Amino acid sequence: MKLTPLHLMLLLHYFTTPDPWPQAFAPAVVRFTDDLLGLGLIHGPTARSPARMTYDTTEKGNAYIRALCTLPLPVARWVVTAQEERAV
Repeated sequence: MKLTPLHLMLLLHYFTTPDPWPQAFAPAVVRFTDDLLGLGLIHGPTARSPARMTYDTTEKGNAYIRALCTLPLPVARWVVTAQEERAV
């Protein structure tokens, strides 16, 4: 499964704070949270706030975030395609 930007936002949120996601009951957020639970990237609700439905990242989730943080930023490379070369 490929993660979407919303998956990553949720994962980073639970990595950085014990607070619930602001729109925790929105259908997309519920579905994407279930995805993260199913992938073993988060677990919850946490013992520190069981009534608030907060989540924590698992060791797997922490490792994934650390791996993302080590990726270099992309760089642009300008190339001339074969078709453009003939037109010049």
